[in-house]
Amino acid sequence: MSFGRMHDRRLALDAMAKDADAVRLYERLGRFRIGETLYHYGAGKAAHAFCCGAPGG
Repeated sequence: MSFGRMHDRRLALDAMAKDADAVRLYERLGRFRIGETLYHYGAGKAAHAFCCGAPGG
């Protein structure tokens, strides 16, 4: 049994919104959007990202 199952945890992934191919891949693999976030980096820069969760079960 995996660590995640033993501890009732699921993996969440972040995909940068600009990386549309990655977002589509995660969705094809059964992931679903559970939220959005804004990554701040550099001198006042920010990038939008989607948080993707694993299906239940």
